[in-house]
Amino acid sequence: MGLLNRLRVPQAAGTSEVHGRDALLANDDLRPLKLADRTWTQWTYFTFWFSATATVSNWYASSTAQALGLSMWESLACAFGGQCLIAIIITLNGRPGSCYHIGYPVVCRSAFGIYGAWWPTFNRAVMAIVWNGVNAVQGGQCIYVMLHAIIPGIANIPNTMGEGSALTTAGMIGFVIFWLVTCAFLVIPVPKMRGLVYAKLCVFIISAVAMLAWTATKAGGLGPVVRQGGTATGSKRA
Repeated sequence: MGLLNRLRVPQAAGTSEVHGRDALLANDDLRPLKLADRTWTQWTYFTFWFSATATVSNWYASSTAQALGLSMWESLACAFGGQCLIAIIITLNGRPGSCYHIGYPVVCRSAFGIYGAWWPTFNRAVMAIVWNGVNAVQGGQCIYVMLHAIIPGIANIPNTMGEGSALTTAGMIGFVIFWLVTCAFLVIPVPKMRGLVYAKLCVFIISAVAMLAWTATKAGGLGPVVRQGGTATGSKRA
């Protein structure tokens, strides 16, 4: 019991103390969100999802489609159509939370029951781990590129990771830095993240404009890219 007591999360001040089997049915994580913590507005949610879609993975999508033979307009149409479909699902999935201020586990219990809800909750947790790993690797690569632009000598660091490793020693430095920065944001409660969400949108707009300007310059202007047709035909294009 000594180890369990060390791992136990301290009870927050002002919350109700629930023990035993009753904690499985009602605790502060399952109850509707308190009025004091409902600080996000419609603009906050819009800003969050607008900037959340601006990930390296989504930027990969259009460029990958072009590399496979689609034109710029076809690539943008595929990406836009996919985002619209995802937006519909996300909106429907988030409606219980926006209307009743309840979390995902409670919504699962309404459909799967108390114990049956463990499966979708576990499934969601595993997918979050996988997706977090993808973001961490891509974020580490971005940090490495940033460090390489500032300190080019980082590319000369001897690689001690081994031939079978997906990351070099320099790449691992970027990965660790990204991981530490990400973990630092975990200490910020979600109700207090409004300012961070707005700051993220500003950073996204600046970085997106800078990225567009850089890529357009490397391509010799927007004209050639806009007028370039696709090379994929038949089933490959579909």
